[in-house]
Amino acid sequence: MTEKDIQDGKKISELFAILSEDNKNMVIVYLSALRDKELADSSKDNSQQKLLKNQVLGTLKKHQKKEEKVKKKNKTQSQLIEQFLMEFDISTYLFDVVNDWIEYKKEGGFIYKETGLKNLIRQISESASKYSDKAVAAVIKESIASGYQGIVFDKLSKTKREGMPANNFLQREYDYSALEQKLLSNN
Repeated sequence: MTEKDIQDGKKISELFAILSEDNKNMVIVYLSALRDKELADSSKDNSQQKLLKNQVLGTLKKHQKKEEKVKKKNKTQSQLIEQFLMEFDISTYLFDVVNDWIEYKKEGGFIYKETGLKNLIRQISESASKYSDKAVAAVIKESIASGYQGIVFDKLSKTKREGMPANNFLQREYDYSALEQKLLSNN
């Protein structure tokens, strides 16, 4: 308490001493009502402050949970990618191109869920075994470069018809008679 509070208290007590009993009761009731109002007002302010504080904390918690979900989802998705790429035995060369495709889709706001990701990698794997890693990679790269929403696998059958070999080996012509003669002459 300050010196001023003590002096104010003395003045109030001197005034209170000269009041009649009825007036004293009236002052006590009035002071009590003032105190109750003061408590109610401070309680209202406190409850408003608490409400605001709770809203801010709630928003922060929601934001943190969202961030955790995104981190967990990203971690889970990268684990799924690795799992499916190993499961479908995709080459390292094609692995990098598939990752580029998935990143390209993320940039556009699309995130693969487990089933979609598995089907995508299965389709890429099957196409690679049918046409070649290079051909599939070229189609994926072209789809990215063209800003397509999906991979245009139809272009693979078109390139095969245009004479592209089904594997990565060059096709050679052999004279089987000459080879047979050479083998027989070595024995």
